[in-house]
Amino acid sequence: MKKDNQLQNGVSELAKRGDALLEYKYFRSLCLMTRGVTHDYNNIFTGLSGQLSLIAQEAGFGSIGEHRIQLVSDLLTRGVNRTSILYEFSRYTYTEKADHSLDRILEFAVEALNTLSRSHQFVIEKRGELPRLHCRMKDIVMMLFYLGENGLEAMPDGGVITLMATSEQSLDDLLVLSVRNKGKGVSSKVAESLFEPFVTTKSSQNGLSGLGLYAARNIAREHGGTLFYSDEKNGETIFTAQFPLPRQAVMKNQRVGGEVHFTAAPIKKEVGRKREIFFVVEDDEAMRDLIVSSLQRRGHVVFSAETCGEAIEDFELVHEAVTVLLIDVGLTDSDGFECLEKLAKISTQAKVIFMSGEDIGEQDYLKRNAVFLKKPFTANDIERVVAQGE
Repeated sequence: MKKDNQLQNGVSELAKRGDALLEYKYFRSLCLMTRGVTHDYNNIFTGLSGQLSLIAQEAGFGSIGEHRIQLVSDLLTRGVNRTSILYEFSRYTYTEKADHSLDRILEFAVEALNTLSRSHQFVIEKRGELPRLHCRMKDIVMMLFYLGENGLEAMPDGGVITLMATSEQSLDDLLVLSVRNKGKGVSSKVAESLFEPFVTTKSSQNGLSGLGLYAARNIAREHGGTLFYSDEKNGETIFTAQFPLPRQAVMKNQRVGGEVHFTAAPIKKEVGRKREIFFVVEDDEAMRDLIVSSLQRRGHVVFSAETCGEAIEDFELVHEAVTVLLIDVGLTDSDGFECLEKLAKISTQAKVIFMSGEDIGEQDYLKRNAVFLKKPFTANDIERVVAQGE
């Protein structure tokens, strides 16, 4: 019994150490990414300062050059885009598993990796129709980040590193994520222990290198997958993660002529009025409150967002339940069509209704498998067009 307790305590202690190593690797990589973003911000604000100084000088002569204004606008836009990388990254630190879009996972990973080096470029390649993956998004993004970081270190002179996602029936319902680099390959000295902690071919000043591949393998295993590597004859080193997919996991997005078409989710028939679950995207507060309260009084469940950015954040959490998207065409931070394209990366399983105070061309909404309501309208009008779309 005593030996059993000692063994159990030893296993527990090893597990704690493993968790500590993974946490260290995560925060170390996060700090590395933050350093890249803040370095870029230094350049952005320096550029802004210089342009504003020139604008002030030109204003003294009674003329502000439009090109200066445009340069300032471009720099501000760039700053907002860089901020969004860390913002999006931090949103997915919750630990619950959910069905996530592989497009978004790949985009987040590449955005994060491209902050690390100016001599390397991370690109995405996709093959086949990609299903959603049931996972913790942060974990899969970090797995790709670790593998990409490893590729960066293998190519000190720079170059292109590819993140590839493949899903084909011939692969026995496996989702394959791979990171490909053309570095110096894997040394035979460390090949057998490559995925063990602290194994590295690089010198380390702090003695804490060699945790990236170890962390990546643990993430793959926690999601029921495997991680392995191969050195190809063409000089590529490929790290491949394979995840099993259920038989029914098929891509439901339909693309015709490059446009995303939404396929309405099936809704159970009910006696009397059908209760829908609406997601309303409307930047006019009075109009939004009117729509929400009107639909709620009629027994529907309603989520709402003021901007496209807010909609993307909230829709990620509730998309599996939503049956109807009601989107204003003229949002403050996007137009409704662009917002729909972004929401489509999360899910396409809802009916779509565009709304506007102005008439819009039928092509704009019909090609997106949507309908249109001109303001003002009533809750009866909304229910009518939803029913017509069944």
